[in-house]
Amino acid sequence: MKRFFTSLTLVAVAVAALTTASYAGKKGTSYVLVNDDNAGAANTISVFTVSGNTLTGPTTISTGGLGLGGGYFGLPRVSVAHSMKYGNCVYVADADSSDIAGIDMSSMKVTGNFTGGSGDNGASLGIGLTAKVNYVYANFTASETIATFTEQPGCILKYKSSFGPVSGLNGGIIDGWEAHLGRLVATFADGSIGSWDVSHGVPSPQGEPTDLQLSTGYSSHSGIPVAADISQDGKWAVFADINAGQGTTELEVSAIGSNGLGATVDYPSLGTCSTADCYNQVVRFSPDMTLAYTSGDIVGSVTAAYFNTSTGVFGASCTSGTFKNFGSDYFYAAGIATQSTGTGSNVYVNESGGAQGFNAVAIVDVTSKNGACTLQEDSSSPALDNNSSGFALSDGGSPSRPW
Repeated sequence: MKRFFTSLTLVAVAVAALTTASYAGKKGTSYVLVNDDNAGAANTISVFTVSGNTLTGPTTISTGGLGLGGGYFGLPRVSVAHSMKYGNCVYVADADSSDIAGIDMSSMKVTGNFTGGSGDNGASLGIGLTAKVNYVYANFTASETIATFTEQPGCILKYKSSFGPVSGLNGGIIDGWEAHLGRLVATFADGSIGSWDVSHGVPSPQGEPTDLQLSTGYSSHSGIPVAADISQDGKWAVFADINAGQGTTELEVSAIGSNGLGATVDYPSLGTCSTADCYNQVVRFSPDMTLAYTSGDIVGSVTAAYFNTSTGVFGASCTSGTFKNFGSDYFYAAGIATQSTGTGSNVYVNESGGAQGFNAVAIVDVTSKNGACTLQEDSSSPALDNNSSGFALSDGGSPSRPW
């Protein structure tokens, strides 16, 4: 099973006419935003409004750049600003035109299309975006370079510098990452993990991570970490693994120290999958840090695992049933978004029909009490996204969680 798709594999589909949103985002309203990543065409972002357990819309915003139609599942293509310092900002990757669109959610308008250095190119497997306060980082997969941008008032990005190419121990490129506080943590397609010090903004060193290492899961049974998240206190990095042939959900945890990542502790049996191949390629901590959610690719469900922030240990877990129409209308699951408080209230998982061009957002209700959880797809699910002509692989929740 391939872990990525390119626009060359897609079948063109007819889509509805797209119009830019003409109304302003309402103060206090929550949104789920999907990067439609339209293959080789004008890109759009679909903005769903959260209304109780349902999603209404979407409203369509043209980004001003070109989509790619696929890429690595674990690369986030939507980044929601972590503070309101510069505005209610969202940043969206336009991989085929190798730019980043800024969007002011207060006006629902694009603030500009921002490019990195002359050699930065994302038109192979996408552009991965991650952010910390004051900074946005972009991973350009074709050039294998990392660019740093600073946030400016009005949801404007100012390019600062780039470096690379960077790769894992055996040459794999970045396929998932996350920035928070003083660390930028990455996974590589060869089973490696590594990190950079970003306490001063620009990643250091300007090259390969000094803590580059193979994960424990990869060394023991070829479990490949392909997505990352960082705990609110900055002490732990968690990775979602492709666990082929095992039929179980696999996560790994690494302690973050002054010298970077420590060896990972592997949890290869946290949940179950509907197939023997557990291709979990997204991981996201809940806003209250009690749970880590994971899904991705052909899994067709979402798993939540309890996390102890003091010890970095995973405990009990729960798994949803297979999403409605998964395997008939939808064949791939990708990005995970939550609301901004508690367990996230609901979990939102992108679903794609692949070459059929069907895309949607699965809405999963979360119940957590006394160390036990349940995940149940809502009766209103899925919310259809008819705007995307490719693999819509990334979403984000606005406002963001507290970190």
